[in-house]
Amino acid sequence: MKNRLIVGLIRVSIIFLFAVGLGICALWYPFSISLDTVGVVQDGPDPITLAQRISFWMQLIFMWAVSVPCFYTLHLFFRSTGYAKHDEVFCRENARLYRKAAIALLVGSVALIAGNVLFIFLEWNSFATVYIVLGAVGFVCALACYVVYRYILKAAAIQEENDSIL
Repeated sequence: MKNRLIVGLIRVSIIFLFAVGLGICALWYPFSISLDTVGVVQDGPDPITLAQRISFWMQLIFMWAVSVPCFYTLHLFFRSTGYAKHDEVFCRENARLYRKAAIALLVGSVALIAGNVLFIFLEWNSFATVYIVLGAVGFVCALACYVVYRYILKAAAIQEENDSIL
């Protein structure tokens, strides 16, 4: 009963994070990028230039693309709760999920940092420093996932060794 409650709470948390991520992708990214690239639009026939459109869409597509590894990681975490539900946390399959999550977060974080450094040099986004800090947080989370992967892998090896002795 205890595992079911904990697993249920973790799954609700993952679904909440997924919904927040969708909100960020649907609302915050377009708003923050348009604030810098377009600014406040005045009345007129076509106040937005081609350069502004290119800047907006390149940044928006980039931000959506680097969000994909985060959603993939949430999917992997959700799958990992299935092992916890059946008291099989310390197995090689669960460890592989955390390894995949670490790689996905590492790739996404490095891409986010590199892209926003480029945006700083192009003077496209004044929120780039915030996104660089978020990329650094993602990098730390990737390291934490890798530590959990190594921990679960060693625990699975010890459990297999103990099971073979018994």
